[in-house]
Amino acid sequence: MKPTPALTPSAVKNLDYSLRSSPAGQLRACVRVGGKTESGSLALGDFESVLARWEALPGAPSRDQGFQIGGGLYDLAFAWSRLARQTCASGPVDLRLRLDPCVAGLPWELLARGRQFLALPFGARIVRRVRPSQTTRLATPDRWRVLVACAGPDGAEAGMRQELQHILDVRALEVDVQATTSIAALQRRLSSAAHKEHPYHVLHLAVHGWRAGQVLFEDASGTAGEAVSAESLADILLAASPLHAVVTTACWGGTPAGLASALAQRGVPEVVGLSRQTLVDDALTFARNFYRALPGGALPAAVAAGRQALLGAQPGTVAWAQVVHHSSGEAAERAKRGEPRVQHVEPPPPSLVTPPLGGIGVFSGRDTKAKGDIVGGNKTALSS
Repeated sequence: MKPTPALTPSAVKNLDYSLRSSPAGQLRACVRVGGKTESGSLALGDFESVLARWEALPGAPSRDQGFQIGGGLYDLAFAWSRLARQTCASGPVDLRLRLDPCVAGLPWELLARGRQFLALPFGARIVRRVRPSQTTRLATPDRWRVLVACAGPDGAEAGMRQELQHILDVRALEVDVQATTSIAALQRRLSSAAHKEHPYHVLHLAVHGWRAGQVLFEDASGTAGEAVSAESLADILLAASPLHAVVTTACWGGTPAGLASALAQRGVPEVVGLSRQTLVDDALTFARNFYRALPGGALPAAVAAGRQALLGAQPGTVAWAQVVHHSSGEAAERAKRGEPRVQHVEPPPPSLVTPPLGGIGVFSGRDTKAKGDIVGGNKTALSS
């Protein structure tokens, strides 16, 4: 038997796909592969029907349910485009999505051709490309420096503390842990590191999140919950220090209203979030394998490693598809053009960094526990 040929970067086809709203309930679709382009007009109502079916599914949908949703989405998005269908049939694709907000809530990570999810073959990836309001150009680090922030007031953080230990086991990374994760303490830590010319490249947020887009932190005493909107938190973090990437394992952090989208729109080059209610075990599995893969390659490869680990842990579900990767594409495009590394962007002095208080509220420990600890079997969800 002849050995299977190794997959080379050239074997992965780049496919750019955009959907933009147009009058009369239509969407304008555009496919670009190499120098070829195709355009078409699609009905928004068809995509809304798929979204309604997806949101009605409880918990982690089964593999068969994933094929039904992902296959239907593939047909809607690509049936009209011969160029897209030929590219997807030829092998693994690097699918770069630019999506109108009205369709961003769809599970694009589940796109499936027949009984094959596009995101799963070796070398393939699905990335949501974002055109940020501002561009942050940062030097590529020789060694990733990670700040881990874990917030769980009223004793709800036990599972997330375990997550920290898995990340710390990766010796090829330089990892620090923020012991007290109030918003003000996290802001000071980021700002101080940046001004000592030893900035953090990756911020890992192991926090509770809600579907409405809020994220839960500790207050100064560590006994109550301080809720902040995704937009406010994004502004606070980026005022403290530029970041190469943010990874959050909060529930709903990867939705259009979540923290990942807010950070990407404000110029963080790479942001990873989870699009559904997340079990602690799933967050642990993803984080452990993501950070094991990060030192040896680019962040997209680490995302793929985390997805594959979730697939192995739950082969009968599509828990892996909750991992959503947003990218401004700045670093990747710079590398393709062969441009040199750029200098680190100077943050404002620490004394000038003050968190916007709008959008921050305080919940008591009792309220936090009621909203934040959802038990299913022997596993606990990170949020509700």
